[in-house]
Amino acid sequence: MSNFEVTVLGASGGTDGGATQCFMVRPMGCRGLRSICVDGGAGFSQISQMLARSKDSFKSELLESFYANDFEPAGQFFDPKASVSLGFPQCILGSLEDALEKHKHLNTFTKAMEIYMGVKEYYITHAHLDHIGAMVLNSPFACDANSGDAKLICALPFTLQAIEKHIFNDVIWPDLLHGGSSRLKLSSLTDGIPHVCGAFPQWDIIPFKVHHGFSASIVDERVYSTVYLFSDRSTKQSLLVCGDLEPDSASGGEPLLEKAWEYIATRVPRGNLKGIIVECSSSASTPKHELYGHMSPAYLVGQLSRLREMYGDPDVLAGLSILVTHVKTIISEKDPRLVILQELREAALQERLDVRFSMAVQGYTFSF
Repeated sequence: MSNFEVTVLGASGGTDGGATQCFMVRPMGCRGLRSICVDGGAGFSQISQMLARSKDSFKSELLESFYANDFEPAGQFFDPKASVSLGFPQCILGSLEDALEKHKHLNTFTKAMEIYMGVKEYYITHAHLDHIGAMVLNSPFACDANSGDAKLICALPFTLQAIEKHIFNDVIWPDLLHGGSSRLKLSSLTDGIPHVCGAFPQWDIIPFKVHHGFSASIVDERVYSTVYLFSDRSTKQSLLVCGDLEPDSASGGEPLLEKAWEYIATRVPRGNLKGIIVECSSSASTPKHELYGHMSPAYLVGQLSRLREMYGDPDVLAGLSILVTHVKTIISEKDPRLVILQELREAALQERLDVRFSMAVQGYTFSF
């Protein structure tokens, strides 16, 4: 039985501006428009596009690719057993109809605004622009007099400090954090400590600091990111959603990702981990020194094998859904998403790792 519903507003690892990482996460079948987002690389514009496509009966099973073919069959990007559907889940669309009874103008903009206003909390993994860009650009909507409840930007301190100092500073973007509207607020999380989700109080969200390479300009200065473990206290089921990351061994850093795996292996019983949403930015042909703090197929399969090892059960991950995100746009003949998907499946087969890989595709909803 599925417990989590994840709508992909954006999944690109760059340089596709406006379509970078943002996942709308809700309890399965939840009524109403309340939601949260992990990262904010996509937002209002992508919501509008999804609604417009559904209005125009966009039922094509083809996905934009622009590599060997401009469009590819959607089935190539998903595991055959993945629970995936085009567009927003029906529970959101049904709730949207109820919410719009008060409006005279039922255009796509109005509908998209209702869904956007339903986003109550952002859980940001790190402050790179491909993870916060649309959240920042959309922020004036949140400060509108009719926006209702405040939106919370939740993150570990290193991320909040970067957002406050370098983004909402009246230089890069207006300081909407300390203005008079009080509709945009920061909420500091603690590494490894459960945080009760305001939008869905049955959820604990546990952040873990992880490595994300080194500074591009300061020698030996490390860059960090976050992975979030969603834990439903009523069903005991969990979902892991990752920002950018690399194995601890890739840069000789302290065992940060190892601590996250240890927490999962000791706190999440067998069968209760419903899925992992994780980046794999580059293909196996990419030299390690050009990964720049990201995962490759070998790294990702190695880390999944490490999690299995920590559980001490060779079959503990059997059938686990792995949703792959943050693939970088490159010059190539074949769509790099399809290349990486094939490499992951081959590497997992060699490691006898029975997991189900699908590619996160913008505009689709996955159930875990």
